[in-house]
Amino acid sequence: MNENKSDSTFVNKNRILILGGGLFQVPIIKLAKKQGFAVIVTDFNTNPPGRQYADFFVQMDIKDKVKNLSVAQKFQVNAVLCDQTDVGVQTAAWISEKLELKGIGFETSKVFTDKYLMRSKLKKSDIPSPEFALVNSLDEAKKFLEKTGYPIVLKPLASQSSRGVFVVSNESELQNKFPLTLHESYDGKLLAEKFIDGIEYTVESYVFNDRIFTLAISDKIHYPDNPCVARRLTYPPELNPSLLKKLVSYNEQVIKELNLPFGITHAEFKISDGNPHLIEIAARGGGTYISSLIIPEVSGFPVNEYLLNILVNKNPGEYPEIEHNAANLEFLEFPEGTVTNIEGIDEAKKISGVKEIHLDFEIGSKISSPHDDRSRPAFIIVTGKTRKDVLEISERVKATIKVSVQ
Repeated sequence: MNENKSDSTFVNKNRILILGGGLFQVPIIKLAKKQGFAVIVTDFNTNPPGRQYADFFVQMDIKDKVKNLSVAQKFQVNAVLCDQTDVGVQTAAWISEKLELKGIGFETSKVFTDKYLMRSKLKKSDIPSPEFALVNSLDEAKKFLEKTGYPIVLKPLASQSSRGVFVVSNESELQNKFPLTLHESYDGKLLAEKFIDGIEYTVESYVFNDRIFTLAISDKIHYPDNPCVARRLTYPPELNPSLLKKLVSYNEQVIKELNLPFGITHAEFKISDGNPHLIEIAARGGGTYISSLIIPEVSGFPVNEYLLNILVNKNPGEYPEIEHNAANLEFLEFPEGTVTNIEGIDEAKKISGVKEIHLDFEIGSKISSPHDDRSRPAFIIVTGKTRKDVLEISERVKATIKVSVQ
């Protein structure tokens, strides 16, 4: 057990176990510290970005429920949290039940993190969803295709960041992609779904005391050669008012059907034949700083602050009136090759409205086309009053950043 500080850190403080110390968990780790928590972080990696902000750090797989429970018991935590990553949601719920802490419930966590359980739970509702089947072999996938025809989507039951998710349009692609999806599956089980064409929308919500707050909605643009990986999310979406109202209503119905008692949700829908079809929904904040940065900027609702208060049964007080600002989360594209020069980053950061510029490479790194969410090489987050504003600022940022490759 690798710990950072002495037990004196715990005096008169609430103690929180945060599962995952990756880049996108850093804001909530820092926020918990600011709110007076003693923070314990576990992560599979030896030196994740969040480690430096934690009071205590323990290296371990956040999917390992028993080992993480031992950490929670050792530090006598008052709360357990996993934000912006699906793989620790079940662990957080399971530990919370074992220690009688505030949590969403282990059975509920399974529904939100197992795509087949989620689909099965919603099958009897009137929420449109694609046809689906559990497939453990190529033969089973082909039987499903006899009913639906191409294209279909292959997904691991429990994964994230679009890992192992592929649209399959013919027999050759099925033969090629099936083993790749299987490789990303923790349990050797896959979900096959009928592919729904159309624009994808994300809905960010907060749930508490039977109230559902819709905080931010975006439309997505995907990479032309990979319809499973998003290239841009822009808030608010270009969507007529009647469909927007229906999207909000369907999202609320999904949350109620899946029995989420409280917390943040990140849902994805596609609109087909005039109705939103649920693609996926998670019981945690959206990644790439969506819950920690974009939601507060767009809605004026500090959602992570309220979540931390809930976990220790602290009265959050009055809820703010929801604002309707704009944001653009865009993943930058560069030519493939080895990076020889990077210019304009400091200048771009000074542009009004720019909240974040992040490059996952440096000089000497190799850039290639993204195959899932993790392999996108860079992103920017821009906020402003209108959609037009943030898209114009984003274009200025992209024009300012120069990356040379060979």
